[in-house]
Amino acid sequence: MHLILVRHGIAEDAGPGQPDADRRLTLQGKHRLSDAMPGLSRYLSGQKSIEIWSSPLSRAVETAEILANGLM
Repeated sequence: MHLILVRHGIAEDAGPGQPDADRRLTLQGKHRLSDAMPGLSRYLSGQKSIEIWSSPLSRAVETAEILANGLM
């Protein structure tokens, strides 16, 4: 079994009164994650089972979705 930790992509700055948990990924953050997917896919090729766990923070969920879509 391999455990790979991925930090969320670049997140927006919090707006006035905006909870930290609601900060979303920036467009640049989404692009950088997407750009990294071919290398991660190659690294994980041949793995029988891949699980993606995420915190409930908006930016973490968005990161997990990009990872899941990139590994399909």
